Amino acid sequence: MARFLLNVFRKTKNEKIIDKGRDCYDNKQLLDYRIEKTQKKGKTIFEMEGKFNGSVDVYKPSINFTKDELMDYHCNCIYYNLNKSICKHIVAMAFEGNNFLEGLETEKEREIIEYFRKEKAPKEKIGLDADLWIVNKNDTESSVDIDLTLLIGGRKYKLNEKISEFLENYEENSMRFGALYTYDPQREYFIGWEKEFLDSLKEIYEFYTSNNQREEFSIEKIFERKKSAERLLNILEKNEQINIKKEKLEKLIKVDLDYYNEKINITFSEPIKYLSMGYSYIGYRDIIDVKIYKVSPEKLEEFREFERIMKLKNWNLSLKEEHLKDIVNKISRFAKVNISKRLKERVYKPKLMDIGIFIDSNAKKGIELTIKKLYDGKEKKNIDKLIILDKESDKEIETKDIVKILENYRFFKDNEKYVLDNHDKIYLFVKEGIPKLNMKYKIFYSKDFKLRKYETVSYCASTKITDLFEINFEIDGIAKEEILGVLKAVKEKKKYYILKNGDILFLGENKNMEEFSELLEKTEAKRDEILSGKIKRERNYGYFLAKFLNRLTSMEKTKNLETVYKKIIQCKEKNNNPDIDKNFPILREYQKLGLQWLLFLRELGMGGILADDMGLGKTLQIISYFSAIEEQKGLKLVIAPKALMYNWRNEFKKFAPHLSVKIIEGEIAARKRKIENSKPGDILISTYGFLNKDMDFYKDISIDTLVIDEAQNIKNYMSKTASCVKEIKADIRIALTGTPIENNALELWSIFDFVFPGYLGKHIKFKRQYRNDLKSLKEVIAPFILRRLKREVLSELPDKIETDIIVELGTEEKKLYLAYLKKYKREIASEKNSLKIFLYITRLRQLCNHPQLFLEDYSGKSSKLEALLELLEECKSGGHRVLVFSQFTEMLEIIKKNMPENMTYLYLDGKTKAKERIELVENFNSGNEDVFIISLKAGGSGLNITGADTVIHFDPWWNSSVEDQATARAYRLGQKKNVNVFKMVAKGTIEEKINTIKEGKEELIREILDQNEELSVLSKKEILKLLYVK
Repeated sequence: MARFLLNVFRKTKNEKIIDKGRDCYDNKQLLDYRIEKTQKKGKTIFEMEGKFNGSVDVYKPSINFTKDELMDYHCNCIYYNLNKSICKHIVAMAFEGNNFLEGLETEKEREIIEYFRKEKAPKEKIGLDADLWIVNKNDTESSVDIDLTLLIGGRKYKLNEKISEFLENYEENSMRFGALYTYDPQREYFIGWEKEFLDSLKEIYEFYTSNNQREEFSIEKIFERKKSAERLLNILEKNEQINIKKEKLEKLIKVDLDYYNEKINITFSEPIKYLSMGYSYIGYRDIIDVKIYKVSPEKLEEFREFERIMKLKNWNLSLKEEHLKDIVNKISRFAKVNISKRLKERVYKPKLMDIGIFIDSNAKKGIELTIKKLYDGKEKKNIDKLIILDKESDKEIETKDIVKILENYRFFKDNEKYVLDNHDKIYLFVKEGIPKLNMKYKIFYSKDFKLRKYETVSYCASTKITDLFEINFEIDGIAKEEILGVLKAVKEKKKYYILKNGDILFLGENKNMEEFSELLEKTEAKRDEILSGKIKRERNYGYFLAKFLNRLTSMEKTKNLETVYKKIIQCKEKNNNPDIDKNFPILREYQKLGLQWLLFLRELGMGGILADDMGLGKTLQIISYFSAIEEQKGLKLVIAPKALMYNWRNEFKKFAPHLSVKIIEGEIAARKRKIENSKPGDILISTYGFLNKDMDFYKDISIDTLVIDEAQNIKNYMSKTASCVKEIKADIRIALTGTPIENNALELWSIFDFVFPGYLGKHIKFKRQYRNDLKSLKEVIAPFILRRLKREVLSELPDKIETDIIVELGTEEKKLYLAYLKKYKREIASEKNSLKIFLYITRLRQLCNHPQLFLEDYSGKSSKLEALLELLEECKSGGHRVLVFSQFTEMLEIIKKNMPENMTYLYLDGKTKAKERIELVENFNSGNEDVFIISLKAGGSGLNITGADTVIHFDPWWNSSVEDQATARAYRLGQKKNVNVFKMVAKGTIEEKINTIKEGKEELIREILDQNEELSVLSKKEILKLLYVK
């Protein structure tokens, strides 16, 4: 069992990793480990953590397991992070974990063997007999005793006379009983109820003797103490050592009531012979046996108090008639009451008693509540006799329960009434409290309370489309002058609203009214519209609300509205227009959908926002749109950034030369003349800059379609540019943008306000409503904005994951690096020759890679090379194929010489002939080799090596674009996998320094390290800063 950890890992069928793990274990590469034991959900879990020294980092694997189950495992090494499966470090730990489990098994075996070896003489069980007695001392007094007898081997030995001595010795010491038997706890034992009884008896004995040192202990004295008696009787009862009957005390105790001389006479029906035996046991000895009953301890306590009172009057009481109710109520709690015929004629004994709750309204819009007892359905005031009950205590308890409920709702008592005037609590009481009380009690409502309404409010509405979009609604049962107050309460999330007449409207969790409030907010309904129950908007406004309206449960929708809305959505998804296929064959399928969508919106008298990703042909879709509406001779206007104005003209010439296109350019007079001389059907192209100056020329011109390109130019709704384009009168407005939201969703408002003026409301309201509710915003705008990304319509590139591998140089390497760094600092400070300065920097970079690159007698190791080889091993084990780039061909030679025997590779540098380069790439892309080692300059561009999914830059190239170009050999069209990019950087060196600053100082780095540039443009201060010199 103990080797199950390795068996689990072997199921992965990764034998190479298992073997490597064994080597790590055998070579004692596990520096340290610890195992902690925890308990989770009843399982004992061992949490094991270890430590390995790697060439790149300290690796810390962990395994969590039970004695027969592997829970989970983890490691921070590169192999694990690449493959998310076991690594050699985890396997090595598993060997040590197995040893730990085997140790546990050995320890258990020793314990088991010791158990079987150890012999112990068997003990003999001793029985105990407890015989309960009631001893009559005289006519009125009795006492309780228990005869205890030891039972062993068919013999009996009385315990009572020696009970004190026995309780002091029975656990540890022997004790003699007569001449023939000696009790010995080493040979004899008590179990079960006998042991429990004796242990309890001993505790009672010890307590008694410590508090009554002068009195001799006896079992009889135990029953003088209720707590001790109760304890022992409980043990005897639950173990069925005595026969106990559970009975109601009222059946055992009988009291007679008679009426004589205007007084109530109270006597016991028969002499009291019951003896208390604890808190809940009573009993007496009849002719044959002792009878014991278990009764309610509370009732027994009341009876004993009554018994004491009766003794004061020699068992015969006489009280005035007016106390009859109290007498009966009191005695009936613990005894059966027998009422004489004479007394019955003077009393009323109801068959049924209930509690009635009477609810009324008061003048302060509050609630008054009275709790009354009902006798056979009648109130006490309507009964002219003395009322007596067999039991009233239960109803008293129920009354207290009702009062407790009322207090929870903050009712306060005012004389006999309970009053509630807190409106929050009234709401809760009517909504929750009354239904709760009604489940158990009879509730009676006053006429005033019934007239007052406590109900949930709701609305109903319908839509209609004619020349306008119209919403009609009404709220039942609310006066018009109170509607605004109700809606304000709904908006403020109030749970209720009190009408002027005192009626309470329930609003809490009222989805119906919440959606109605949202409807009014979305439509920005004005006061007079709310009061009239009618909202009118532009005809097309309904399409903005269509999806929202469809969700409203109380809204009767116009069928046409839903149909048109669905068609707008369908136009974006499926081409149903054969004329587009026929007339615009040049368009791609997604571009045809864009044209179809724009044309259908035009049918509705609307424009839209075409927000396709950059490069997807928005311009071509608009040109096609203008071609499709050529016969509709209205004037068209395109506003674009200055740099794109001529691009538009060229695109029109290329794709629609038959259209009449005019560029609005030149001096202001020329522009004015061109605008004024334009003809129906012309397409004018101007810029945002010209428009700001030419607004007066457009004031009296009616535009059929206005298109703004790069619409993000008007994202600032307060800018002059935004104001100008919105002032132009146009039937259809279309906005083009590849970045509709550059910073936040609020920027979209200005563009939408251009295309659909006023539809999204005022900016401040839009900001408040949608800042944190982008889902609702998307719902509103979705039909009128069309955005496709490149990855949706063109071949999709997978993500690439970039990781820096920081390598710590070895001790010898570090000494060399620091020595040369110190030397080069001095020489650079005095050196004027830029080529020498470049040489010094190159030498430092070579030291980072491998000192052997310029120190021929160096025989030590290279930390970066070791890290690379380890990384390659991890990649191969995980099934990854790798490109390795370096700008130093000498380093590539060293990598080749040190490649593991089990790893195949290809090599390409500047000496590789063109034909051979193609063959090498095709060979690698066919999946034949593990690694492709490439010189950065020779193979960093022009190659398509999508057969690799991992790229390693052995030494950083200080120009990021060159690095990216090399990475693009694998990360390009045709790649079907995620690409991992590793950049190896020597820690604490010039590599790390420049790697940190290169993003912000690209130009500086290129000037320092590109041999094609002159270093003289840099100061020594800048170069020394690169070398950590202040």
